[in-house]
Amino acid sequence: MTTKERVNHEENRNYSNRPVRAVPSEKPVNLTQRVGMTGEEVKRLRIRQCITQKQLGEMLGYTGKAAETVVQKWEYGERPIPAKHWKALCRIFKVKLDAFLPE
Repeated sequence: MTTKERVNHEENRNYSNRPVRAVPSEKPVNLTQRVGMTGEEVKRLRIRQCITQKQLGEMLGYTGKAAETVVQKWEYGERPIPAKHWKALCRIFKVKLDAFLPE
């Protein structure tokens, strides 16, 4: 199984203890209405890089089940992404922080 297939398999797994959520559609983002990265952006960039939620959490210093849980909560909008992780996320996803901040 390739990395991309594994990521897709993990993304499509049906967890019985949580409702199945639709993947948010990519729509234009008005940067003047918010500050910082959103979970939708993190999910889009993470999938593009073929990184699992757990791998991303571990890259940011989380361990065990928390590594996956924290990223899940960001992506579903249940918890904001702490500003202390923005720089690391930009490095991991190879994007500039300016793209996520209002002018």
